[in-house]
Amino acid sequence: MMNDLICIKERYQDSILKKENVVGVGVGFKKVKERKTDTLSVVVLVDKKLPLSALKEKDVVQKELDGVSTDVQEIGIVEALNTKVFQPRIEKWRPAPGGVSIGHYRGSSGTLGVAVTDRRLGERLILSNNHVLAYNGARIGDPVLQPGPFDGGKKQDEIAELYRFVPLSFMVDTPARGVASKAADVANVFFQMAGSQNRFIPVRVSNKENTVDAAVALPLMEDSIKEEILDIGVLEGIKEAELGMVVEKSGRTTGHNRGHVDVVDCTLMVNYNYQRTALFSHQIVVRLASKGGDSGSLIVSEKSAVGLLFAGSERFSVCNPMDRVADTLHIEI
Repeated sequence: MMNDLICIKERYQDSILKKENVVGVGVGFKKVKERKTDTLSVVVLVDKKLPLSALKEKDVVQKELDGVSTDVQEIGIVEALNTKVFQPRIEKWRPAPGGVSIGHYRGSSGTLGVAVTDRRLGERLILSNNHVLAYNGARIGDPVLQPGPFDGGKKQDEIAELYRFVPLSFMVDTPARGVASKAADVANVFFQMAGSQNRFIPVRVSNKENTVDAAVALPLMEDSIKEEILDIGVLEGIKEAELGMVVEKSGRTTGHNRGHVDVVDCTLMVNYNYQRTALFSHQIVVRLASKGGDSGSLIVSEKSAVGLLFAGSERFSVCNPMDRVADTLHIEI
């Protein structure tokens, strides 16, 4: 049943995501007045739930898709959880456990997720997000600070060096360089000579779907990190998310709290603070509170890692499936 539902979701997700106000589409239990039912449905996540009278006909979500019920749920604007305000767990920790402040030396501050092992060389590494450890444009070997720069981290607080990260693809990327840029420069010279005000500004547009926002760093000293996550303990492996699963997390900003898995195999758009949007597929949406600075936290169920938190809204957290994170970064927990 679940596989059939995912196939139907994937069949319609492109057209659903084009609708006004829609930010994501996944699979979950239908809700009636915020109470979960036993009916599996295609869940359409919207910034704000509006009455039908306020929507154009093309933006109305069908009640059924190939005989399967749909359910429109309000999630708010989904953003990568960069630091916005000072909160607890901003101190310097040595050895540093999961759940405390960390960040690229030119970035902000997020959460040290957990200590992991490189599959190839057996090195002990620190796991967090790309936008926490690598800032999506860093160089391998760049300093990683604990606490992160936003929390007062300085050069003397370097705990690790950037080791590996998965680049993010944005729906509208930076101005194009190379051949395209040079061609535009030549064209613009002719425009100028002709007295025209028109100019070519080449850009690279990408709708490539991301599956993880993840990175690892290599500690400068083996004894500078702890195996455990604050208030959770030592993890024992990886587990696949299931609807309704009770989970917990330990983050730099909101500390330790619990929630449950609300939507699985979700495709959704995430806003990043450098005014760009990234499309993610196969994500997990958890009804669990998180705020700026919690990015990089592990979503855990019964001592098993379920996901890597990287984004959220006022009521929900979004995380990458942990098996995809592990396979992409070639790590073990």
